[in-house]
Amino acid sequence: MKKQLISLLSAAALAASPLSAEDQDIEQYAFAGITAANAEQLDENAFFGFRMGAQNNIWRTMFTYEDNIDEMQSLFLEIDRTIIGGMADNRLRLYVGALGGWMRDNADPEKIDGYGYGGSLGLMFYLTDQIDVDLGYRYLEVEDLTNVKRIQGVTFALHYFF
Repeated sequence: MKKQLISLLSAAALAASPLSAEDQDIEQYAFAGITAANAEQLDENAFFGFRMGAQNNIWRTMFTYEDNIDEMQSLFLEIDRTIIGGMADNRLRLYVGALGGWMRDNADPEKIDGYGYGGSLGLMFYLTDQIDVDLGYRYLEVEDLTNVKRIQGVTFALHYFF
């Protein structure tokens, strides 16, 4: 299963990287943001975190750290692709993505480390040229943790572009 996660992340990173000189002329934006998510499968079902990344008009790549205080921590690499853009005067985009990374089960007395991988679907809405709101849904398969095998739920993020 670990080979599948590595293959998935490698393929997603390759797909997100510019492959031609023409692609490298696309303007890219670095950003930082805060996140909130729910996971009904956990006792403490609210996650809060922060993320950093970069995006252009087609791709978004970011690292997201989340914690739900007592039960679970995670650090994910997320790669999203815009599938429909240009809606609402070019301020709204629909995306689909893949994510995977490290997870820790703090509810287990041994604080077991594992990993998760899955997909996401959502909408990005640009409030201003420097701020966007992201509302999405994610589904994660979880490996090597005792108390949880999958996490799914709604996600919310606020990003600042610099």
